[in-house]
Amino acid sequence: MKATYLVQTLGTTAVVGAFLASDLVAQLLEIHPGSETLWYLQLGLLRPLTALRTSGGVVGAMTEANILIVGVAVLISAWVACLLRQRVIVGLMANCSLMFVGSMAYQSLLASGQTASLNALVIDPTPDTVLLLILGAITSVACLACHISFINDARGESA
Repeated sequence: MKATYLVQTLGTTAVVGAFLASDLVAQLLEIHPGSETLWYLQLGLLRPLTALRTSGGVVGAMTEANILIVGVAVLISAWVACLLRQRVIVGLMANCSLMFVGSMAYQSLLASGQTASLNALVIDPTPDTVLLLILGAITSVACLACHISFINDARGESA
């Protein structure tokens, strides 16, 4: 049971950590605008996070003020909930993390100019797509662990 809490919390940590890394790179670019490495990270790797953060809406409003405070608060609450074995809070955070990754993927799809169709979707192996795939895999496993845990507990209570 402890492993499911850990997997779910790691999914949340990966997404929040990526958001914090994106903000850190943006702040470092303000200090060192000539750094090619920082520009590559911002425009090549962390582009979906930056697009979601600057697109407005709920995520933009939450992170506009200070993403560092919001991110650290979410990380602390996620790990405290994991240590206290608060199943609903840990599961809710894992599911919200998957929703954030899904909205980043959708935002990235819109930015690329592709439209929804029945044609085969070709995955572009750019670094930002690979980042989205990795975050999607981590958060999908976290959500799967959450749902399997709830189903197993429901079966155990009904028996």
